[in-house]
This record gives sequence, C-alpha cells and structure tokens, in this order.
Amino acid sequence: ISEFDIGQSIVISSNRVLGIEGPEGTDLLISRCSKMSYEDKPILVKTAKLNQDTRVDLPTVGLNTIQKLISSGFSGLAIQSSLTIILEKDKVLSLANKHKLFIVSI
Repeated sequence: ISEFDIGQSIVISSNRVLGIEGPEGTDLLISRCSKMSYEDKPILVKTAKLNQDTRVDLPTVGLNTIQKLISSGFSGLAIQSSLTIILEKDKVLSLANKHKLFIVSI
C-alpha cells in the first residue's frame, strides 16, 4: 500500500488482509475491520510509507489506539519501531499487557 500513498496501516488475520487504511484514519479502519468475521483475532500493522518524509505524519499510536484494539477484539499490534511514535509509552505498554494485547516491532 505504501507505494500507492494510501495509508500507514493494514489489518490482517489468518494470512489475509482484512482492511487497508484510507483517508478515514486508523480508528475507523479498526472499527470497520472489527465488524468482519475471521478465524483468528486480527492484528493491526502500522508502518511508515516508502519514502516517508520523516519531518511530518509519522505513524503514531497511543492509549486511544490500544483501547480501540482491545474493545474491537484484536490480538496485537505490529509497528515499525524505528519510525513509529508511541505516545505515553509506559501507559500504552501497561494497558496492552493488562489485556494481553501483544505489541511487536517489525
């Protein structure tokens, strides 16, 4: 999706892409995909775009993202650690751990 400058996130489950982020943003992508049926709990994958201008619009996650993933039944979050901003990192990790939502660096 990166080469088409569509978005920074996709949702996957059971080796299938359930959704691609568009102009609506990550929260609505999560909501949209939570309404689908799937074999395994979905995972949000969030990375920077190819040739991303690192001065603006870097991938960002925070408490709101984690809460949305938990309430939507996701199993985890995969992020590009070198370019993803984690707001309130300690609180994000604590909340994710409390609800057994994994966070992995890719």
